[in-house]
Amino acid sequence: MKNKKKKISIIVISSILILLMTCTVFVFSVSDDRNYISTSKYDISCEIRGEVKYPAIYTLPTGATIRNLVNLSGGFLYENEKYNVNLDTVLEDGMIVNIKHVTSDSLLNINTASIKDFEMLEGIGSAKAKNIVNYRASEGSFKSIDDIKKVSGISENIFNKIKDSITV
Repeated sequence: MKNKKKKISIIVISSILILLMTCTVFVFSVSDDRNYISTSKYDISCEIRGEVKYPAIYTLPTGATIRNLVNLSGGFLYENEKYNVNLDTVLEDGMIVNIKHVTSDSLLNINTASIKDFEMLEGIGSAKAKNIVNYRASEGSFKSIDDIKKVSGISENIFNKIKDSITV
C-alpha cells in the first residue's frame, strides 16, 4: 500500500512539474514584443520618433521591419490615419524612423518623387520604386495618379494601398 501511494505521489508531482514547465515555455514564447531583450551580436538598435505611443530606441533582431518597430513602440497614436512609412521596410542598425501621419500637404508627388521617396509607400520596394522612376523618365509626367498603374509591378491592389498618399 505504501509503494502504491508513493508511486501515485511521484506521478502527481511529475505531472505538476511538467505542466508548470509547459506553461512557462508557453508564456515566454508568446511574450509581448515590448519585453524583448537580447544581447545577441546579431541584434540592431533603431530609434522611432513621432506619432507612436512610446518613441524610444529599441533593440530588435536583424531582419526586423518598421512594422516590428512600430509594434514595439506601442503602435501608432491615431489608428485610422495614413502614415508616411512603408511598414515592410527592413531596418538597419542605427536607423531612425520618424512617423508622421499623412495630410493633404504631405502627399507624395509622383512626378517629382525619388526612388527613396517611393520606397516609403506601403507595398513599394526598391524594384517597384525604380520601375516608377524609369517609367516617368521614359514616358513623361503622370497626368493623374491612376497613370501609375501603367508601371510594371503596380497592381490594382498596390494602387489601392498608395492612392491616398500620392498626388500629381
